[in-house]
Amino acid sequence: MKKLWNNFVKIMEKETAVSAESNNLAVLVRYLSCISILHYILLTIILAYAGYIYSCLEVVFCIGLILAAMICTYEAHIRLGTLLYIFSVLAVLTLLTIRVGWKYFFAPTAFITIMVYFFSLNIPIRKKIHYAVFMSVYLNALAILKGKLPLQAEISGHAAMFILIFNIFFSTLAFSYVAYAYYQKFMASEAKILQYNKKLEQMASTDALTSLWNRRAMTQHLSMLSQQYVKHHMNFCVAILDIDFFKHVNDEHGHGMGDYVLKSLSYILKSSMEGRGQVARWGGEEFLLTFENTDLDRAYKLLDQIRARIAEQEFTFKDVSLHLTITGGIEEYSMTESIDAIITRADEKLYRGKTSGRNQIVA
Repeated sequence: MKKLWNNFVKIMEKETAVSAESNNLAVLVRYLSCISILHYILLTIILAYAGYIYSCLEVVFCIGLILAAMICTYEAHIRLGTLLYIFSVLAVLTLLTIRVGWKYFFAPTAFITIMVYFFSLNIPIRKKIHYAVFMSVYLNALAILKGKLPLQAEISGHAAMFILIFNIFFSTLAFSYVAYAYYQKFMASEAKILQYNKKLEQMASTDALTSLWNRRAMTQHLSMLSQQYVKHHMNFCVAILDIDFFKHVNDEHGHGMGDYVLKSLSYILKSSMEGRGQVARWGGEEFLLTFENTDLDRAYKLLDQIRARIAEQEFTFKDVSLHLTITGGIEEYSMTESIDAIITRADEKLYRGKTSGRNQIVA
């Protein structure tokens, strides 16, 4: 049974060939067509049982139009299929209201056609409003006309009861599916917006070359760490690293080699800092690292291990190989000083290391 249902869904949601309308509208029309066909088949049986053959033939003709509407949605004629479906539903509404009366709850199907018409992306809103106004005028005119016309068929007993029950049930089912289709459409739009916003946020917080955080993202993170320090007394350290003689790399081997070094070094830093803190490209060949929930002694040892790993690494780009070193300064955060002051002190230690031989971490 589940396999049969899955195959049915697969057929209903089959992609349409190139069309001006979206496949979502095609799927909506297909499901509503199935609901309407089942609805009208049951009405035909009841009308035949009650002896109203002409009404049966009219409904059967409309069922044929709905089948044609479904076929159109598979043949890249989605708008034509939609209009055929709407026409068929309104035809049944009009014919049966005139034949058997207003009280059997045929009118709500008109509101379903309005919702289907509004679902289209390519129909201008002006035309949609015009259609809604037309339906309001049409239903009022039908009600007035029906009040002046003699009843062509009086259905009583179980037949009348079943017509009313089926009309209420299938109208509710159709309304529910249209609401579900709008919900899916809304959720898909929301998901796209969230994904787009996430992508924008990522672009705004990521360095394009190295894929590390940029200065903006790290500044926000440092602010968050300082707040955590106040609330939870969680120690953290800030370190600034600079590539030694990086200008020489660019001048001697070109910016392609320089970019490769920055990306390779970023990968080493990011993998080394995993589970320990965060790393960002602070500017040029400078990187800022945070060692979280770590005191200065422990952070210094970890950072010196990273320095040693980089010093041993061979960087090869287009048959050119070289070794690099880094110099860094590290400072532990204190509530008595601002984040900017801590960064400045780490930067001062970095330049102290530069002037005293490079390839070292100053704490």
